[in-house]
Amino acid sequence: MAVQVRASTSASRTIASLRGKDKTAYEQWLARLKTQGCAAMKYRLAGERLNHLCVSHLHGTMRAVVRFESATRAAIVAIGPHDRKSPNDIYTLLYAALGTEDPDDDRTKPDCCDSSGLPPIWQEAVDVVDQVDAIARRQRRR
Repeated sequence: MAVQVRASTSASRTIASLRGKDKTAYEQWLARLKTQGCAAMKYRLAGERLNHLCVSHLHGTMRAVVRFESATRAAIVAIGPHDRKSPNDIYTLLYAALGTEDPDDDRTKPDCCDSSGLPPIWQEAVDVVDQVDAIARRQRRR
């Protein structure tokens, strides 16, 4: 199954800035995403609205967050470090974009694919990709 992948503007900026092991890890992961779809993702987030987003660990603290439009179309919502002490923490960005609270530390991390091998499909009218881009623009202006 071939998966078409697009990236948000903010994810594209991050991708362009990747170097060394982060860049290599990203390129390897992207190749898997394009050929394996949701199976290339490590887990699905838990929590209201978050449960339609999948995460993959790239290298070190770098994470990639993906929203599936269908089984064969995916959007890279964000790529960034998972560092709760940093204002650039990828999860803080997602929670702000979705207007949700940080879920409990006891959250589960279910597989991205369901039992049929299909990803969670983002069906909301509001596009999280646009929301993440808007927040990233505001952060760059600071």
